[in-house]
Amino acid sequence: MPFRNEQGHSKPNGKSSLDFETGLSSKYKPIVAVDKALLKKVTDLGAAQVELADELLTNHFAELTRSFLVPLERYFASLIPMIREVSPWKSPPRPRPFNTEQFMTYLEEIGPQIPLKSSRKHKWLTLYTTFIQSPNFMMWLRLRTKQADVQLRRVYLRALQDADVDTWVKGKHEVVCVDFMLRLQEELVN
Repeated sequence: MPFRNEQGHSKPNGKSSLDFETGLSSKYKPIVAVDKALLKKVTDLGAAQVELADELLTNHFAELTRSFLVPLERYFASLIPMIREVSPWKSPPRPRPFNTEQFMTYLEEIGPQIPLKSSRKHKWLTLYTTFIQSPNFMMWLRLRTKQADVQLRRVYLRALQDADVDTWVKGKHEVVCVDFMLRLQEELVN
């Protein structure tokens, strides 16, 4: 006898609306393509070779992550001033701020670096947009900015160390020289 729902209508598969199936379900639609060859390798290994399957999966996701980060790293590198632009006579250099619109334009120019389920642009642009709006991106950006600041500071201190102050001072107004000396004193204190 078929099951009937609240209105007394039977469901086509004979199950009531109160029947549950075990498993994991999600409304999320994947953007990255499933690597069917890897999936087959892992499944073929079975329970006997869990360590090898784990290594395969770890390497796969590490490579996917590296591929995903390549455009972000390249764009971020373009925000860091060139070493030749660092001058002891100016303030210490800082990376320019991350601009999402510029990054998305850059992404459109270079195309996807990761294997996607669909080659349509909006899919992989959506992937990066979602990431940029996440707390993980903010942590990544904060870490990369801190690393760039440390690197630029080293370059700046080296420029200060190698600066020919005697030659530079000649012909400069006293206020400019005092400003430089105060900045130098501040750098030494830091």
